Amino acid sequence: ADNQQLGYEPRWSGDGQWLSYLTPDPIGVSIFNLEDGRSSFYATSTGEPGIWHPKKLELVISTIREAEVDGNRNFLTHLVTVDPLSGQERNLSGEASLVEDNAPTFSPDGEWIAFLRKELTGERASPGKQIWLMRADGSEARPLTLAPEFDHGNPAWSPDGRSLVYQRF
Repeated sequence: ADNQQLGYEPRWSGDGQWLSYLTPDPIGVSIFNLEDGRSSFYATSTGEPGIWHPKKLELVISTIREAEVDGNRNFLTHLVTVDPLSGQERNLSGEASLVEDNAPTFSPDGEWIAFLRKELTGERASPGKQIWLMRADGSEARPLTLAPEFDHGNPAWSPDGRSLVYQRF
Protein backbone atom coordinates (compact mmCIF):
# COMPACT_ATOMS: atom_id res chain seq x y z
CA ALA A 1 0.00 0.00 0.00
CA ASP A 2 2.98 2.34 0.50
CA ASN A 3 3.97 3.48 -2.98
CA GLN A 4 7.08 5.12 -1.52
CA GLN A 5 8.49 1.81 -0.22
CA LEU A 6 11.42 0.85 -2.42
CA GLY A 7 12.09 -2.83 -2.99
CA TYR A 8 13.53 -5.17 -5.58
CA GLU A 9 14.15 -8.87 -6.29
CA PRO A 10 10.86 -10.10 -4.75
CA ARG A 11 10.44 -13.77 -3.85
CA TRP A 12 7.27 -15.74 -2.98
CA SER A 13 7.07 -18.10 -0.01
CA GLY A 14 6.11 -21.68 -0.87
CA ASP A 15 2.55 -21.15 0.37
CA GLY A 16 2.15 -17.88 -1.56
CA GLN A 17 1.25 -15.91 1.58
CA TRP A 18 4.54 -14.06 2.10
CA LEU A 19 6.85 -11.93 -0.02
CA SER A 20 10.48 -11.19 0.64
CA TYR A 21 12.40 -8.44 -1.12
CA LEU A 22 15.55 -6.36 -0.86
CA THR A 23 15.29 -2.83 0.43
CA PRO A 24 17.90 -0.13 -0.22
CA ASP A 25 17.09 2.14 2.74
CA PRO A 26 17.58 0.65 5.20
CA ILE A 27 19.67 -2.03 3.50
CA GLY A 28 18.38 -5.53 4.06
CA VAL A 29 15.65 -8.10 3.41
CA SER A 30 12.04 -7.27 4.23
CA ILE A 31 9.23 -9.77 4.42
CA PHE A 32 5.52 -9.04 4.13
CA ASN A 33 2.43 -11.19 4.80
CA LEU A 34 -0.16 -10.61 2.08
CA GLU A 35 -3.13 -11.66 4.24
CA ASP A 36 -2.68 -9.61 7.40
CA GLY A 37 0.06 -7.07 6.58
CA ARG A 38 2.61 -8.32 9.12
CA SER A 39 6.14 -7.41 8.18
CA SER A 40 9.69 -7.91 9.41
CA PHE A 41 13.07 -6.56 8.43
CA TYR A 42 16.48 -8.26 8.56
CA ALA A 43 19.49 -5.97 8.17
CA THR A 44 22.13 -7.25 5.78
CA SER A 45 24.32 -5.51 3.26
CA THR A 46 25.11 -8.57 1.12
CA GLY A 47 22.72 -7.50 -1.63
CA GLU A 48 21.31 -11.03 -1.87
CA PRO A 49 17.57 -11.67 -1.71
CA GLY A 50 16.28 -14.25 0.73
CA ILE A 51 15.21 -17.66 -0.52
CA TRP A 52 12.14 -19.45 0.80
CA HIS A 53 12.03 -23.12 1.70
CA PRO A 54 9.75 -24.71 -0.92
CA LYS A 55 7.61 -26.57 1.66
CA LYS A 56 8.04 -24.83 5.04
CA LEU A 57 7.66 -21.27 6.22
CA GLU A 58 11.38 -20.53 6.48
CA LEU A 59 13.55 -17.96 4.76
CA VAL A 60 17.32 -18.22 4.28
CA ILE A 61 19.25 -14.97 4.09
CA SER A 62 22.96 -14.16 3.94
CA THR A 63 24.28 -11.93 6.70
CA ILE A 64 27.62 -10.32 7.42
CA ARG A 65 29.46 -11.16 10.65
CA GLU A 66 32.71 -9.72 11.95
CA ALA A 67 35.53 -12.01 13.12
CA GLU A 68 39.26 -12.04 13.66
CA VAL A 69 41.19 -14.30 11.28
CA ASP A 70 44.97 -14.66 11.71
CA GLY A 71 45.09 -11.43 13.70
CA ASN A 72 43.17 -9.46 11.09
CA ARG A 73 39.61 -8.15 11.28
CA ASN A 74 37.47 -9.86 8.63
CA PHE A 75 33.88 -9.79 7.59
CA LEU A 76 32.29 -13.18 7.12
CA THR A 77 29.15 -13.99 5.17
CA HIS A 78 26.96 -16.61 6.83
CA LEU A 79 23.66 -18.22 5.86
CA VAL A 80 20.90 -17.75 8.42
CA THR A 81 17.45 -19.30 8.43
CA VAL A 82 14.59 -17.13 9.71
CA ASP A 83 11.15 -18.17 10.95
CA PRO A 84 8.87 -15.24 10.01
CA LEU A 85 6.26 -16.14 12.64
CA SER A 86 8.56 -16.33 15.68
CA GLY A 87 11.43 -14.20 14.36
CA GLN A 88 13.80 -16.96 15.48
CA GLU A 89 17.09 -17.13 13.56
CA ARG A 90 19.55 -20.02 13.20
CA ASN A 91 23.04 -19.73 11.71
CA LEU A 92 23.38 -22.53 9.13
CA SER A 93 27.05 -21.73 8.47
CA GLY A 94 28.02 -22.24 12.12
CA GLU A 95 28.67 -19.37 14.51
CA ALA A 96 32.42 -20.07 14.73
CA SER A 97 32.93 -20.87 11.02
CA LEU A 98 35.50 -18.72 9.26
CA VAL A 99 33.77 -18.84 5.89
CA GLU A 100 32.02 -16.74 3.30
CA ASP A 101 28.76 -18.51 2.38
CA ASN A 102 26.30 -17.12 -0.13
CA ALA A 103 24.03 -17.86 -3.12
CA PRO A 104 21.92 -20.53 -1.40
CA THR A 105 19.33 -22.48 -3.39
CA PHE A 106 16.97 -25.15 -2.10
CA SER A 107 16.59 -28.49 -3.84
CA PRO A 108 13.07 -28.91 -5.25
CA ASP A 109 12.09 -31.20 -2.33
CA GLY A 110 13.51 -28.76 0.25
CA GLU A 111 15.85 -31.35 1.77
CA TRP A 112 19.15 -29.80 0.60
CA ILE A 113 20.72 -26.39 0.07
CA ALA A 114 23.42 -25.90 -2.54
CA PHE A 115 25.53 -22.78 -1.95
CA LEU A 116 28.88 -21.12 -2.53
CA ARG A 117 31.54 -21.26 0.16
CA LYS A 118 34.97 -19.71 0.47
CA GLU A 119 36.94 -21.05 3.42
CA LEU A 120 39.26 -18.42 4.87
CA THR A 121 41.55 -20.72 6.87
CA GLY A 122 42.71 -24.32 6.84
CA GLU A 123 43.69 -26.75 4.11
CA ARG A 124 40.71 -25.86 1.89
CA ALA A 125 41.25 -22.09 2.03
CA SER A 126 41.25 -20.72 -1.51
CA PRO A 127 40.86 -17.48 -3.41
CA GLY A 128 37.71 -18.76 -5.15
CA LYS A 129 34.34 -20.00 -3.95
CA GLN A 130 33.45 -23.67 -4.19
CA ILE A 131 30.06 -25.36 -4.54
CA TRP A 132 28.88 -26.91 -1.26
CA LEU A 133 25.86 -28.92 -0.23
CA MET A 134 24.17 -29.19 3.18
CA ARG A 135 20.91 -30.43 4.62
CA ALA A 136 18.23 -27.76 5.03
CA ASP A 137 18.95 -27.73 8.79
CA GLY A 138 22.65 -26.95 8.20
CA SER A 139 23.92 -30.47 8.91
CA GLU A 140 26.05 -32.70 6.67
CA ALA A 141 27.79 -29.78 4.92
CA ARG A 142 30.30 -30.98 2.35
CA PRO A 143 32.09 -29.61 -0.71
CA LEU A 144 30.98 -30.72 -4.16
CA THR A 145 33.87 -29.00 -5.94
CA LEU A 146 37.49 -28.97 -4.81
CA ALA A 147 39.14 -26.78 -7.42
CA PRO A 148 40.83 -23.89 -5.55
CA GLU A 149 42.18 -22.47 -8.80
CA PHE A 150 38.60 -21.79 -9.93
CA ASP A 151 35.79 -19.60 -8.70
CA HIS A 152 32.27 -21.01 -9.11
CA GLY A 153 29.06 -19.20 -10.00
CA ASN A 154 25.66 -19.59 -8.38
CA PRO A 155 24.34 -23.16 -8.55
CA ALA A 156 20.85 -24.03 -9.85
CA TRP A 157 18.99 -27.33 -9.33
CA SER A 158 17.45 -29.39 -12.10
CA PRO A 159 13.65 -29.76 -11.73
CA ASP A 160 14.04 -33.38 -10.51
CA GLY A 161 16.67 -32.39 -7.90
CA ARG A 162 19.25 -34.86 -9.22
CA SER A 163 21.69 -32.38 -10.79
CA LEU A 164 23.19 -28.94 -10.32
CA VAL A 165 24.39 -26.58 -13.00
CA TYR A 166 26.87 -23.76 -12.35
CA GLN A 167 29.51 -21.69 -14.05
CA ARG A 168 33.21 -22.20 -13.38
CA PHE A 169 35.56 -19.21 -13.77
